[in-house]
Amino acid sequence: MQDAIAAAGALQPLLSLISYGSPTLRKNAASALCRLISEHPANRTSAVSAHAALPLIDLMASGSRPSASPSTPNTDAKGQNKAAPKEAAADGKAEAAECAIALLAGDESLQAAFVAEGGLAAACAMLREEATKAAAERLLNSLEPCFDDLIEAAKKKK
Repeated sequence: MQDAIAAAGALQPLLSLISYGSPTLRKNAASALCRLISEHPANRTSAVSAHAALPLIDLMASGSRPSASPSTPNTDAKGQNKAAPKEAAADGKAEAAECAIALLAGDESLQAAFVAEGGLAAACAMLREEATKAAAERLLNSLEPCFDDLIEAAKKKK
């Protein structure tokens, strides 16, 4: 099934949805990408070649992007966020972290690029949020031991 989905050209649309979709689409696209590359080396290689780590880092770092235009802010008259709690929880950070685990598995060079592009900082920031803490811990624990000192330093900055 993963071969057929990848052969149909699903990778680029998924990466576009992770980058530019609504919060729910970003979350679902990250989950779909994770399933597409998990335990499938050819799809994982294609995702690496398509620079899939960058939109995942962006999603982990920023969470939901506002779907409203700047002229129609997502706040009420008092400046309070109008996003429903369910929508706020659907920001996709945890899904992006899980996908990053599948993408980076066993590849120290790719992990180094992930760290250099801000992935470590994004994961450590996720440790502050109860909803994303477990996924962030799994991601940090999945990195090769050579990153342990960097992880500890980044945790102290959070």
